[in-house]
Amino acid sequence: VLPDWKQDTNNSRLPNAARKLVKQQTVARGSRISALAHSFRSNSKEVDEPMNMEYEMGLVRVGDQRWWIMHPLTTGRAAVDTISLVMVLYDLIFIPLGFFDLDRNTFMVFMEWLVRLFWSFDMCLSFFKGLVLSDGTIEMRPAFIARRYLRSWFVFDVVVNTIDWMELLSSGDGGGNASLTRSMRSFRGIRALRLIRLLRLLRLKEVIEMLGERINSHWIQLMFSISKNVIAIIAIAHVLACCWYGIAVDSDRDRNWVKVYNFDNVPFGDVYSMALLWALSQFAGGTDEITAINFSERLYNIGCFIVAFVMGATFIGNLTSSMTQLHILGSQNTKEISTLRQFLCQNKVSQQLMLRVQRNAQHALEEEVQHMEEERVGLLPRVSEPLRIEIHFEMYSPLLRSHQFLSGYVDTYPQVMRRVCHFAMSMANLSPGDVVFHSGEIPAPPRMYIVVEGELGYKSIFGDTGNVGKGQCISEGTLWTSWTHVGTLMAISSAQLCKLDAAEFRKIVTRFQHNDTHFNPCIYAANFVKAIREAEEELSDLPGLPVPW
Repeated sequence: VLPDWKQDTNNSRLPNAARKLVKQQTVARGSRISALAHSFRSNSKEVDEPMNMEYEMGLVRVGDQRWWIMHPLTTGRAAVDTISLVMVLYDLIFIPLGFFDLDRNTFMVFMEWLVRLFWSFDMCLSFFKGLVLSDGTIEMRPAFIARRYLRSWFVFDVVVNTIDWMELLSSGDGGGNASLTRSMRSFRGIRALRLIRLLRLLRLKEVIEMLGERINSHWIQLMFSISKNVIAIIAIAHVLACCWYGIAVDSDRDRNWVKVYNFDNVPFGDVYSMALLWALSQFAGGTDEITAINFSERLYNIGCFIVAFVMGATFIGNLTSSMTQLHILGSQNTKEISTLRQFLCQNKVSQQLMLRVQRNAQHALEEEVQHMEEERVGLLPRVSEPLRIEIHFEMYSPLLRSHQFLSGYVDTYPQVMRRVCHFAMSMANLSPGDVVFHSGEIPAPPRMYIVVEGELGYKSIFGDTGNVGKGQCISEGTLWTSWTHVGTLMAISSAQLCKLDAAEFRKIVTRFQHNDTHFNPCIYAANFVKAIREAEEELSDLPGLPVPW
């Protein structure tokens, strides 16, 4: 057994009274954390284990946090945001269509009530929505959430919701005073006032950003950006088209483009499609099929042309940028392959070997995309260390579940394993034929390996051979004793290994006190060495040795 595991260094350096005090403080702290985690889990069952760990790490500002505060990353919060997106899209489509005086059916009446009730409820719910701040910290303090909402969207929500209910009163569906209803109906700008409700699109930006952050593929993100620009152009054209018709019928009922071009007695689809064609043509300089007839229409046409010119230039710039990024993503790999081909040709490599090399290079590029090494991510070191610790813990802790003792150790001492995952673990990509270690080799530095993907072949010095697959641990003995490899490990296919630095693992673990005898690494190390001595079969770097703990 290595010297680090022969005694619990934390306990040996403390007198009995001090050890008792440390144990009491540890138990008390664990009780507080357990109570907080239990309360959080019992009232928000959708939150998974990594979110509970945020509380212990201080990445969530709880303060006087209560169970009624909605975590921003739960499924329930995502559902509320999705419903709000649907409601905004409904308003975006049907509010401008109000200029056409469509016959109201049961669906429209139902949706109008549903939209008003939802936004009124959402205004109250905003006082209880947790926040994700710009630095990645999750804010769950009720007082902070309330102050931030009052300073940002509260006044806006009050104004828009008031207009919603006033519009309902003017329509007569809500009952109320008849004379007030008639006076509201006589107000010619009431339909234009309804457009203020479209300002809720400003809040849609936050929801779209959250959806974009959940997309992992860079290609899909670029396609999402392009689609977002196209949909925005169509939405703006829809609003401009409806307003173009509304201005015509409200400005001069006898002299407007609807009367002049004989669109007053045609079906809704015909007049709307012509108005939409006119609006879309403003992004390209206008159309001669229909033109402004009176002063109000000309003034609106001038404004639309200016807005369309600016918005069109902006959208074209965004589309060009997105298409350029797509081209760059494809051209980088093409340029590298072209350089390799040029090198092979200059050195007169045979055609058969050149084909094999190019295929292997293309495969290597694909593997790099699928298994990107951490060193290639230049922005990651700029992220705060607590967040990087959380990233590494979520990356590596599931891999440790394949080892029975380490799996339980992760659950019992997560604060220890967070540091182990951050400081002692890393990934390595292998190509077919790569040798991980040779028989008789004393590892420097000593490491334990976990197969993440692929297949490796192992041949011991005793002549035994076997394949190693996903989830298997290799060279566990480096953690607990002085180890010399008794076989050779080689990659059969493209593979990915997780490496656990044994020296760093011991250095971190021995800094913490272990009161749980079931998951005490010192006891496990002694049992591991005892199992090796008592084993009847030959030693191996592969798992299979039963170790009691």
